[in-house]
Amino acid sequence: MRKNKRKYSLADLMTMNIPTAPAPVSKPRETLASFTKSENDRIAKEQAAEQKRIDAEKEAARRKADAPIVALQNEYQDGLRQLRKIQRENLDKPSSELVERCPKSEHTCETAQEYSESMLAALRSGTAGVTLSKSESETLLKVAGANRTEINLTNAAVWKEVYRYCVDLGVVGTSPTPQPAPQPVVPPTPQESFDSMLDRLSTESREGRAVLVDAAAAENFKAATPMFREWREHLHRDYNGFVPSDEDVTFILNTLFPKLNLSYTRGESYNIVRRWMVSQGRWASSMLTDDERLSREMEGTSYSSDYNTTREVKRRLQDVRGAN
Repeated sequence: MRKNKRKYSLADLMTMNIPTAPAPVSKPRETLASFTKSENDRIAKEQAAEQKRIDAEKEAARRKADAPIVALQNEYQDGLRQLRKIQRENLDKPSSELVERCPKSEHTCETAQEYSESMLAALRSGTAGVTLSKSESETLLKVAGANRTEINLTNAAVWKEVYRYCVDLGVVGTSPTPQPAPQPVVPPTPQESFDSMLDRLSTESREGRAVLVDAAAAENFKAATPMFREWREHLHRDYNGFVPSDEDVTFILNTLFPKLNLSYTRGESYNIVRRWMVSQGRWASSMLTDDERLSREMEGTSYSSDYNTTREVKRRLQDVRGAN
């Protein structure tokens, strides 16, 4: 007997868990900015790959072009190694290469004793600063002796070249090029101060007085140096670039200051010196101020006390003082 199928109502269908297919998920739409970025990245990668290929081709072409040169260089190095080997095996024979490398000169020794002493001195100077073993020293002497008729062994520069030649052959140590041995630095003796000298020496003895006088003069010069420098700058600045000669400077400091009993550290002393040098005709009258020139002119002019002369003097004094 046929069974009747169950009929479901709409309410039954709504309460039932009926499996359904998942809804398709759509990809997000590509923006213009992301598209542009991806295209730029792709183009940059392609360009980098192309540049790498071009560089590789250039390198291959360079190596191909340099191959003959490299081959010649390798051949030269092989030949040089063979030459050095032959030279090491014949150190007791003359070397044309060493003769060409050494400076050309002739010794001036007249006796065998002089030659030996000069050669020994040149050897010490030419290898100063280099430490050689006994066998290396013997090798150096053997090479120099084999070429003694062609090179001047009394020249220190020749011994330097002999040493370099032996280094190139590899028969002595590969030390740096010989340099003069450093000389010991002697610290300067501290100068005794004037006060301590005054305490140590006696003014009653002639020698003590002489030393103290010289020391006092030195102290005076030391203290006056800045002022004298300023005075020279003042002359150059205010008197049309005037610079006293070395002879004038020596005369002023060593003769004129003591003669006029002037102080090196007093500013007015230098004005007195300037006027004195003009008065003796050693410097031009342009080295005087306007006031000084007028005073000098008045001193050298005899005038009466008449009205016109007095008036002229007053006018010129007013002009000078007004200009200052």
